[in-house]
Amino acid sequence: MTRAITWNRVSRIVNQPLRRLLGHAALRRAVFALALTALISWFGGALLTSYGKVKVERAFAAANPGAVLRIGKLTYQAGANRLVAQTVAWSGTHTTLKAGRISLAGVQWERLVLGTAGLADVLAQAGFEATDVEVEFPATHYRLHCARLRGSAPRSELLAEGTELETPLGDEEFFAAHTFRATRFHVTAPVCRVSGLAYAELLQGKAVRARTVVFSQPSFDALVDCDRPVPPLVNSPLLPHEALALLRIPLQLDRLRIINGHLAYRERAAAEAPPGVLTIT
Repeated sequence: MTRAITWNRVSRIVNQPLRRLLGHAALRRAVFALALTALISWFGGALLTSYGKVKVERAFAAANPGAVLRIGKLTYQAGANRLVAQTVAWSGTHTTLKAGRISLAGVQWERLVLGTAGLADVLAQAGFEATDVEVEFPATHYRLHCARLRGSAPRSELLAEGTELETPLGDEEFFAAHTFRATRFHVTAPVCRVSGLAYAELLQGKAVRARTVVFSQPSFDALVDCDRPVPPLVNSPLLPHEALALLRIPLQLDRLRIINGHLAYRERAAAEAPPGVLTIT
């Protein structure tokens, strides 16, 4: 009798519907993690590079007509839950972006694949690091470069190191590309630290909010070629508060600190002539 009862109990457990077993959240996560680990272990970077990145590139192209995304070799470190892309390149109508190594850790891949949460929830515990990020603006002859960019959603932090906005052209070549009077800018920010950044609202496209932004030793240099005619005034230039009012989402910054900053404004009366300089430190 004891054996019969024991066998009946085992039979009832084994014959339970599979859907009921897989409906348990903990078991579902375990199965997903095991399957993902097995796939990565068996196929390694080949699976991510040949299948995963192709799916991402096609999805990006479908969501952004006219833009192209290219991702280099991908690797996944299961123990650290870290996805690494060796290179990333994106090109749009008026802008191109290139980056070196980019790593993304702490993503809740199960919820992303199963579609049970939005992007903000999937990345709620995530962090990222990118190196050699460069954005080019061909129409304006400028490029923006950042040597290192790090962010953490749990700590609400963002750190940018070695940031520089400049034109790849020389001064004479830059001014020759403009029919009317133009201003050449050169901006550097060795360190920019943002704290209290609301990643959830940012990822949802609701607002850009931060508690503190600190720039350490930034420099701003502007050179104006006054030997060229002033462009015809079609529309009055926007004042700062008018430009901010055009933003589609709220922008809130509680505190801005600039430490050891340097500003130089230059005007020259003729080509290659020594400019007059106004300096503020």
